[in-house]
Amino acid sequence: QLVITVVDGSSAFYLTETGNEAVTVLGTTEITQISPINPQIVLRNGVINLTSQLVESSDNDAILSGFDVQIQFGDDLLSPITTDGQGWANVSYTVPFDQKLGPVIVQFTFSDNPGAFLVGTVSNLTNIEIRSNTILIIDSPILANPIAGETFNITGTITSDNGSNLTTLQGNALSALIDVRINGDTVGFSTSNGTV
Repeated sequence: QLVITVVDGSSAFYLTETGNEAVTVLGTTEITQISPINPQIVLRNGVINLTSQLVESSDNDAILSGFDVQIQFGDDLLSPITTDGQGWANVSYTVPFDQKLGPVIVQFTFSDNPGAFLVGTVSNLTNIEIRSNTILIIDSPILANPIAGETFNITGTITSDNGSNLTTLQGNALSALIDVRINGDTVGFSTSNGTV
């Protein structure tokens, strides 16, 4: 309740007056304690633990329990997580095989909650990088039986762990540098489009 009063005697020409008006005060929120704190490298199909704590920053960081926090991992929107008694929203997330490689943004969102008089907030985590195992398959058997000084061909394929060609985040083909070692001698070459 907001009360405004004209102070009695503050003007010789006006009498005192008071006005009342209802005011809704909203609390501001913050998503804190986001982790992992240190940079993380995670392989596709690997598990990463994501944690956050929801507090009301306008009330000395009072813990907010029983509210939903939405987490988005790159393009993947996870099911909302309800904060526990200490305001924590934790999840162990398995990175899918179709996750784009490279840096990923993880977004934690608490939406406006008019019923609880709380204003929403968003926090981002940007220290996670997704990588992939590379699979090199050499066609066998190698039928060549060269004489010293002659060349011979070795064929095979190189793919990402999800079976796709090696590509950038934008879908462009990546070159792979391959070393072939025979009797301690190394020869390197570059390949692209998954063919060796």
